[in-house]
Amino acid sequence: QWGYNTHNTEYGQTFDMPSVVSEWCNQQFDRYTCSVIRQAPGSTLPQHTDTFYTLAKQFGVESKLCVRILIFLEPWQSGHYFEINQQPLVDWQAGDGVLIPYGVPHLSGNMGSLPKYTMQLTGVKNEFKRS
Repeated sequence: QWGYNTHNTEYGQTFDMPSVVSEWCNQQFDRYTCSVIRQAPGSTLPQHTDTFYTLAKQFGVESKLCVRILIFLEPWQSGHYFEINQQPLVDWQAGDGVLIPYGVPHLSGNMGSLPKYTMQLTGVKNEFKRS
């Protein structure tokens, strides 16, 4: 009813990571999933909350015990947008990240002219090895 459809909400995602990324992920969590997302110009992910379904199913943990770290892989570009809990994020640097706890609403959009690349690392919250 709001105009979202499979065309304007599609994105590319891969779980196939190079070994250097897997090694870094192992330094963050014992149990995790990791993926890279490519959001094309004109694509949006409307406000939603993550269920952490893949991690919960793979490791037999409750979704509410998981947390996601979203990492921006490139510096912010005009038109790239991310919002969490009604707080906009722009002007990020490559490597900046944001914690997305279970049940927290967030959204993402690309109104720019270049793809937006992010990595999401999802792990069991009480296993996070960093403060």
